Amino acid sequence: WLFADETDMERTVYLEQLREFIADTILDLPERQQKIVLMRYFQNREFSEIAEEMGTSAGNVRVILSRALARLEEKLKESITDWSFS
Repeated sequence: WLFADETDMERTVYLEQLREFIADTILDLPERQQKIVLMRYFQNREFSEIAEEMGTSAGNVRVILSRALARLEEKLKESITDWSFS
């Protein structure tokens, strides 16, 4: 058996579902927010680098990222009641 006990398996399934949910939710963001989230958190880019590529200021990148994260948090809170830790 792959997991030490059922709890490990359930936790692994939950984490995979959470990962998929986050990925899907990022893809549902407006394109500009999506790009900034991906560049910042998946490519570890600096705000100044993102700003240069996006043709805006670093401050505006921070604002857009903040809005995107708020939207992700809202979606997660809406869905969290459907999930449970076992």
